[in-house]
Amino acid sequence: MRAALAAADAASVASQVRAGLPVTLTVDGESVELAPEEILVQTQPAAGLAVAADKGVTVAVDAVITPALHTEGLAREIVRRVQTMRKDAGFSIDDRITTYYVAESELAEVMAAWGDYIRTETLTTDLVAGQPPADAYTEAHQIEDLSIRLGVKQNV
Repeated sequence: MRAALAAADAASVASQVRAGLPVTLTVDGESVELAPEEILVQTQPAAGLAVAADKGVTVAVDAVITPALHTEGLAREIVRRVQTMRKDAGFSIDDRITTYYVAESELAEVMAAWGDYIRTETLTTDLVAGQPPADAYTEAHQIEDLSIRLGVKQNV
């Protein structure tokens, strides 16, 4: 009987059990009906999926972080840091700025690849690879064990 149950369509069996309906199997050429309480249904998420279920609704989200998603996440984190620096420097919400950066390899690549996004989100008119001038507001940051030094300066 266990082999017949294992060979059955798992989704169909689980659906029937959850609905309180009996499951009919063919064992040695004969039909056997199992009551829902005679079957234990256990679900497991497929590899790489985050799954939540409530009130008959199940949602699965692909939890695999691709290199492209990782890079985008780094760019968003840089934007968040620059926005905080703008606030800490006392800039107005609509001030245009110049942003300077000195970054390790991967973060330098993010700054180059996502420069347009970073400029747009932070109201940066110039994104400069290099040391900030002495009158810029600067901070050193660690993002995922990578170092970046950022400087922001209000445009005049």
